[in-house]
Amino acid sequence: MKGLLYKDLIMLTKQTKLYLLFIVIMSCIPNLSMLSFAVIYSTMMPMTALAFDERSKWDKLAAMMPYSATEMVVSKYLIGYIMVLSSVIIAIAARALGGIFGGAELTAEFFPQLLLIACIGLALGAFSLPLLIGLGVEKGRLFLIFILVMFSIVCLSGMEKVLSVFPSNAQLGILLAGAVLATLLLNLGSIALAAQLYKRKVD
Repeated sequence: MKGLLYKDLIMLTKQTKLYLLFIVIMSCIPNLSMLSFAVIYSTMMPMTALAFDERSKWDKLAAMMPYSATEMVVSKYLIGYIMVLSSVIIAIAARALGGIFGGAELTAEFFPQLLLIACIGLALGAFSLPLLIGLGVEKGRLFLIFILVMFSIVCLSGMEKVLSVFPSNAQLGILLAGAVLATLLLNLGSIALAAQLYKRKVD
């Protein structure tokens, strides 16, 4: 598993430097819309890794190695998790530094927004990866673009409205706990489905 993750991280670092820089810059901008786009692009990194694997015929080589279908799939999910987490950490650090130097401050209201954006981004990854593994990156790309557009509309237009409906801390806590639980269950189910699709694809 560590070897697979290391391979993908090294490949992405070498091949997508400008892409990664773009994610860092958007995460630093003190704007909810830019942060949402940073998370969107972060969840697309596993798709990039899958595209490189298809192009280099990695699946055929991996079939001769002692990796299970689940390990092959989980390594791609971990790329998405690492990227989203990195965007979150960068956003928090940028806000903290902004408060020190007179920019946008790190407020208590920012954390629920950040957590909800991260959950939606991870849910997006859970929907897209089985699709890309089952159909292939080239065929699944059009469906993924549609999902990304819908995500953008929901996240950018409804985020603050959703949070404003829950004025008390208890209600907001229930919302966030539900979002985290739903995201966790969705990803577990997605990994199981993606592993089955990957196994069927290489057999």
